[in-house]
Amino acid sequence: MASGWSLSADTTVSGNISTSTTWTLAGSPYIVTGAVSVSGANSPVLTIEPGVVVKFNGGQGLWIGNGGPGGVSAVGTAAQPIRFTTTQGTVSEGLWRGIFLGEQSLPGSRIANAVVEGAGSAYEGGVIVDGGSPTLDTVTAQKNRAAGVRVNGGSPTISSCTVTLGSQRGIWLLGGNGARVYGNVVTANAWAGIQNESSSASIRFNTVSGNGTDGILDVSGALKVRDNTVAGNATPSRNTDSANRTLDARQQWWGSPEPPTGFVGRVEYDPWLGSPPTPLFAIGAFTRSTSSFNPEGASVRFSFSFPSAASWTFTVTDTGGTDVRTFSGSGDAGSVVWDGTDGAGTAPADGSYTYRLDAVETATSTPSAPLLGRVTLDRTIPIADIATPGEGNEVSAPITVGGTAAGTGFTGYLLQYGSGEFPPTLTTSDQGSVAVTAGTLGLWSAVLTEPVYTVRLTVNASGGKSAVQSLTVRPSGQSVCP
Repeated sequence: MASGWSLSADTTVSGNISTSTTWTLAGSPYIVTGAVSVSGANSPVLTIEPGVVVKFNGGQGLWIGNGGPGGVSAVGTAAQPIRFTTTQGTVSEGLWRGIFLGEQSLPGSRIANAVVEGAGSAYEGGVIVDGGSPTLDTVTAQKNRAAGVRVNGGSPTISSCTVTLGSQRGIWLLGGNGARVYGNVVTANAWAGIQNESSSASIRFNTVSGNGTDGILDVSGALKVRDNTVAGNATPSRNTDSANRTLDARQQWWGSPEPPTGFVGRVEYDPWLGSPPTPLFAIGAFTRSTSSFNPEGASVRFSFSFPSAASWTFTVTDTGGTDVRTFSGSGDAGSVVWDGTDGAGTAPADGSYTYRLDAVETATSTPSAPLLGRVTLDRTIPIADIATPGEGNEVSAPITVGGTAAGTGFTGYLLQYGSGEFPPTLTTSDQGSVAVTAGTLGLWSAVLTEPVYTVRLTVNASGGKSAVQSLTVRPSGQSVCP
């Protein structure tokens, strides 16, 4: 043990741990009277046995891999969880500092089957990840100030945890981190369940419910979340990003198969899940070319993929619940083009229609949660249709964009592009004042450096009418994860 580290008969601990050390059940509880740091040239690891209780005096904390390499293996069991708590008799938020996993936390650092409660005295959180790739698994973070779990950097895995009863946020994601946030329960926190600030986190299969302000709050960045249950929060999702970026919250279960409401800011939610998400088999990527089209010359295209081969059915239904058109297929991907007609080729009336995608995994017969969404037939708007390139195609500049820009009262069209599925800004690549029918709309010759681009056609007509159709493409040689 290095100078500055002390362990007395009454299990009082403080100082730096510079060689690998084990806190045993026989020595429990451990009373942290001064800051404990695990770091040093020997890459020490602090091992904490199942059932150990670690109690912190006011303002004290545990630092792992801060100022030098160091690791932690605090792995309890369901019957004997490890508990990180306060020396005070009653647990409330902000009584001690927190557990910090630093930029030099060793690979394999893990906290599992543990309780972290009463931390956040410096408004940082219960567990704070500043770097590395530690794992938090089956951790209950409760009654912590600022956040139950805060990620400032690194690529931690946060799974099967319960983050609850915090005086502010549940999970707080900052600083461009690449956290993997899967299968957690985030509930009954005073502020947002999950708050994002410029992270690139993967957020999937979590239950975010009963939080005081927002289920998911995106303060900054282009956040994408999938297959979560977000229900019973004061606001389901809110986006306050000042750079005009979109919170992509499609494919969530919002607590009801009915169209969700109550969003604030730029939140994309269509399609949504028609039942709770199914981790064993879930629909992957999904795109829709437009939310409204004129069936007298345009159509809507849907493209989707699955993690494995599946049989699928795509149904369009009117407001009375009558099926208008049904498509089906199989494979690990599919697409549907609906031209606005029913199965007999008859064009139904203008109005809003619901679409539904159901899929069953071929190998296991496991059904996915269905995807639901809406599309509108509107014969009063002009005709916008992109024929080439196709949805998801690999492209190389210069790119010829073909299709139709026409319709009653036509006044002109714009062909634009931007990075990502929901570009915060668009650049005009071409425009025209003469209608085009099944012809060349323009040439896109930009240098392509981003993984995904959106091509958008906007057709304008007299009376302020307009129609929009979009598709995504990717530069040749680049791949896109669903």
